[in-house]
This record gives sequence, C-alpha cells and structure tokens, in this order.
Amino acid sequence: MYPSGKAVDLAVEDVVVSDLVANTAFYVVTESLANALKHAQATRVAVQVARDGGGVRVLVVDDGAGGAREGRGMLSLRDRVGTVGGRLTLHSPAGQGTTVQAEIPCAS
Repeated sequence: MYPSGKAVDLAVEDVVVSDLVANTAFYVVTESLANALKHAQATRVAVQVARDGGGVRVLVVDDGAGGAREGRGMLSLRDRVGTVGGRLTLHSPAGQGTTVQAEIPCAS
C-alpha cells in the first residue's frame, strides 16, 4: 500500500542503465503516481519498468477517472523524456483510467 492507502502494484525488472536513464524513469514514475493520487481518484496503480529492445519501457496505469490532460507537470515530463531521445505517451479516456508510457533509449 502506498502511504495514501492506495494499492500500487510494482513489476520492475533488474536492469542496469545509466544514471540519466534511471533518473528519467524515476521522474516518469513519480509524476505519474502523484497525478494518479492527486487528480484521478484512483484506487489502484500499476507500475512496470522493463528492458525493451535498446531501451527501457516505463508504464504507469491507474484505475481512476481518466480524462487527464497534459498540464505543466506532464509537459515537463514529456520534455525530460524527449531530451534523452525518448517518447512519452498519455492515454486517458474519460471514465477509463490513465496510462502513461515512456520509451527511453539506452546503451546496451
């Protein structure tokens, strides 16, 4: 349980990456968790971090209200991921929760 009493399911592979990639993944997870807890009224959040080809995939999915828009935090996160050559997507249909996915390239 997260300190708020919300359930957080973690699936994190043991991957060795640079500090830059690790920090970028960390910010994706923390910003996405903060949004799920503050805005989405989510009761459960799933976090997955895994090696994906030549990079790392970070996936944060919540069961909240959906309908999320890209505010300042998400735009900043998109810029952070883009700076390392990655891609961030946000999928949040109203009433169906939110999915944030980051694909962050890294050296093998």
